[in-house]
Amino acid sequence: MSTPLQEFRAESSSEIVTIPTFVDPVTKEHIVRWKDIRQRFENVKYVLNGTTSVLLLTNSWLEERSMPMIAYYPDVVLTVVLKDDDQNSSKTDDSIGDDQSILLNSSGDATITETNTHGQVPVTPLQPIEIKMSLHTPCHRCSTCSHEAPAPTQRHSAESSHQSTDEPSAHKSLGVSNDSLPSVHQLQLQIDQIGKSLKEVQQSYQQMHQQQQKLGDILHQLQQPDPLVDQLSLQQHQLIDILQQQRQNIDTILQNTQQTGEQVHQQQQQIDNILQRIRGVDQNGHDASRPAHKPDCENVHEAPQQQIRKDVTDIQEILQRQRQEFDRILVVKSRAQAMLARSFQELSVPRLFIVLPKTTGLVDQDGRWCSFQFRLYYLCECGTHAMGDDSKAMHEIHLAQHSGYDLRNHGAFFDKFGPHLLMMMYLVKYGATSAGRFIPPLSDFKVDADQGQLHFPKGDLSRLVDDMITYLEDTIRANNNGKDPTSNWELNSSELTQLKSYLEVEEDENVFGNLCQTITRDRHCVWMCSNHQHEYYKSTLVWVKGLVIANGDEYTEHQGKITIRLKYGIDRLLEAMRMVCWIQGFNKQWPMRAHDSGSMAMSASYILIDRNATHSLVLEYGKYTRQFTLSASITEDGTCNMEIKIDSLSNLTPDILASISRCQHSKLMIRRTPMESDDVHLINIIQHSAKLEVLRIGCLANRSLAVVNLILSIRDQMLQNGTPLPLRTFELMDEELSQINDYNFCDSQGHIASTMKFSKAVKTFDMSTNIKFPISSSAFAPLLDFAQSYGWSIETLTASSQFGDNHARLIRGAIQDRRPQIATLNIVPYTITTDGLDALDEIIGMSSSNISIGMRCHRLGDRGILDKVGSPLMRYKAHVYHLSLGGSTIENWLPQIANFIPARDVLPKMSALTLEGEGQSTVPKTCIPWIIAMISAPPQPPSATALPEPLTRLRRLTISNVRLEAEDWKSVIRAIDLTELEWLDFKVTNFSQVELELLVYRIVDNVASQARLKTLCIDKKLLEQEAARALRATLQKKAPLVQFD
Repeated sequence: MSTPLQEFRAESSSEIVTIPTFVDPVTKEHIVRWKDIRQRFENVKYVLNGTTSVLLLTNSWLEERSMPMIAYYPDVVLTVVLKDDDQNSSKTDDSIGDDQSILLNSSGDATITETNTHGQVPVTPLQPIEIKMSLHTPCHRCSTCSHEAPAPTQRHSAESSHQSTDEPSAHKSLGVSNDSLPSVHQLQLQIDQIGKSLKEVQQSYQQMHQQQQKLGDILHQLQQPDPLVDQLSLQQHQLIDILQQQRQNIDTILQNTQQTGEQVHQQQQQIDNILQRIRGVDQNGHDASRPAHKPDCENVHEAPQQQIRKDVTDIQEILQRQRQEFDRILVVKSRAQAMLARSFQELSVPRLFIVLPKTTGLVDQDGRWCSFQFRLYYLCECGTHAMGDDSKAMHEIHLAQHSGYDLRNHGAFFDKFGPHLLMMMYLVKYGATSAGRFIPPLSDFKVDADQGQLHFPKGDLSRLVDDMITYLEDTIRANNNGKDPTSNWELNSSELTQLKSYLEVEEDENVFGNLCQTITRDRHCVWMCSNHQHEYYKSTLVWVKGLVIANGDEYTEHQGKITIRLKYGIDRLLEAMRMVCWIQGFNKQWPMRAHDSGSMAMSASYILIDRNATHSLVLEYGKYTRQFTLSASITEDGTCNMEIKIDSLSNLTPDILASISRCQHSKLMIRRTPMESDDVHLINIIQHSAKLEVLRIGCLANRSLAVVNLILSIRDQMLQNGTPLPLRTFELMDEELSQINDYNFCDSQGHIASTMKFSKAVKTFDMSTNIKFPISSSAFAPLLDFAQSYGWSIETLTASSQFGDNHARLIRGAIQDRRPQIATLNIVPYTITTDGLDALDEIIGMSSSNISIGMRCHRLGDRGILDKVGSPLMRYKAHVYHLSLGGSTIENWLPQIANFIPARDVLPKMSALTLEGEGQSTVPKTCIPWIIAMISAPPQPPSATALPEPLTRLRRLTISNVRLEAEDWKSVIRAIDLTELEWLDFKVTNFSQVELELLVYRIVDNVASQARLKTLCIDKKLLEQEAARALRATLQKKAPLVQFD
């Protein structure tokens, strides 16, 4: 929100001048500082709103502020009357000039005083005057006002509702000649002010007279003075002095810390109320507000004593709370400054960040914490270290120009990083300055206009920060048994490195939040935005140039080349490399010690290393780019291993493509699908990369066959020409997934993942492929084409609900000429008839005898589906490793499934079981024994009747979209085989805290060593409850790898 501007113009000019407003910390309203007006109008005398004078604001005690200010008048142009203009315009008609003022004597009579040149003030009494006028009461908005007036707590001049028309009579009453009369406008202002002052003085005198009468009655009834009352009265006056001093301290501390919270404001109001009540008590400790009747002697002594004791107790409690609050703020501020001053020699991720909820208002109408998600935002760590000689950029810590990152498993994140994050939230709220870095308080925190990609409304930033601080304080105290939530806020660099595992990162692994890693001249690692880093880079490059020239080396600026001849080792070289971390070329030819290799690896983690022989060491720097990422590691013997990661070949310039082709890298990864126009670039890179051993390409299914054929044709041509080909591994992967999940049957589009292993100078190769068919049959063609060419390499085949008999026959025809290697087959059994099953039988017969089959039997509530499932289920029961059952009306189809599979040993290889209903239908009690049998530990038969191979234990269990009775939940949880269980999912069920507690303590009590459980999926609202946090901590001690989803 932009700052409102107040418009002004001089009385003798038509030019309009705007002056920014500020927010009054007391009234929360916009004001204009008088010093800002004087800066624009040096000879300002007073300000007019139309014909009405604008007066200075006062505090709640009608005292002028320490800093003069006036109210803000929106949509109004205020007139500034200058001293020179006013004197010229009033020479003939103004009798009261700059050195004259109107005073009130003790009786309320008006007098005019004029200060002479010697500083004496002669007083000329005026005759009593009769003033007839109508006062305009200040209001926020009324029919008679043309502008929005200030709040009632501020002092403004009373405006006359209409101009007085009896000017001659007024002149005559004053007894002043017409030649020396002031202007009508000034006289009206003076009359209004005198009338208001007379009214206030009259009311004050009436109140004082009434209080004196009451005090006189009470003192008359008191026969003897009471020592206790006198003592309490003395303490009372001492406390008044303390409170006044305390109030001044509060204003000072609030000004320094920008603390404008409602809690301190309420405490100030309480002090004001008590002071007002105390002032109603006279010097002897008697209440002046009591009625003036004749009480008995005991009540006369007791009533003021009780009131004073109560006031003293209230004041002591308020002072104690204020001391505690200010002590806490000072401790927090000192810790925040210490955090800002910390420095790191190495830091692979930014250290300054905040976390905000995605929606405002973390608490619902009932006062309970709502279900919400969080997003992490990084801050640019700029400061004086980033300032150049001609610096024009903002050099205060600010939000990075990035949309932030979603948090994974925010419960575990807050457990680990909660105190550190809370200190960062305090930093943003209160602000701090330390070690050349400045972060403004929240009231002045800037959110740039070009940061529209931020996922929160700008106006809600203050509320989001306050809600987040409250949530973190409650969460950390609950986990630490009420201890100080900021006691363990320090994190080392290794702990900060783990932060990446909690973020949904889709960028290059060395770039975070549009921030770039920079090493300052003090050898401290900071992360800054591109604007500040480029500015720092220019100034640093000047420093490097001076270092190179001073060392007697060569600096060729137009070529971007530095030639260094080493004389005393590589220490100074490493220092330069740390400062300029965008070096793209590095050629070396000298014996390197193990210690030097380690130092080089630490300094050159993002430097391209070229082992070509040269007689001098050459550093080539160039403009930094995020189009590719390069990382390098150096072994003790000097061997360098490098990897380049490219987002897309289409985005690279010819110069960058040429430099990549010349690189001595051993690994290359291209994330996005190469288009047909990129084939020439891919050919050039493979043919000219002398050390490229591993090539990974992310590719969509429709380009997979063309890319594989291109790689094989390049390899065949190089073998025919006798060209050395170092490529040993080629991986075709999905653009989004690093690997295909065998347990996930549903997919909107098909995927192909293939790995090819090559040998030196041999044309043959090994190949393994995973194919997953999409839901829509219209996208089958690219996968079927790939299967016809390389179907013999398929290791995992996942069919969808559109996979039918003809597709099964096509796969069988593609692999019948060569022995297939299918190890995993996932099918939807009700889409395949007997002919298709016969084709699958042939595929299984040609493949390994240990083939694993996953069966997704959903839509079991539809008519006729259940009849189609029974035959395939019994046909392949010895191979089923994953059984997924689902559909509506679970009470109808689950008993029939139990008839097909009466016991656990019917499916000896089953390691995953999924049971899904629709609409949280209730599982019938008659099926609970069957579920218990399926999820229990396999029976151990006697040795004499031992099975050919032991039954496989469960690794994944999913029960979702169903409801179980409380007793049934207990039976199921007690029966789960936890020996090798890694995945447990109870989402969208009535699984409650009672069941969670039973599950946690069963894992803790029944698992001998550490549990293998890695994922526990339950309702988010359940995870966010305070009682569940303690259970999560208990479970993680026994299952350290568990993640909550």
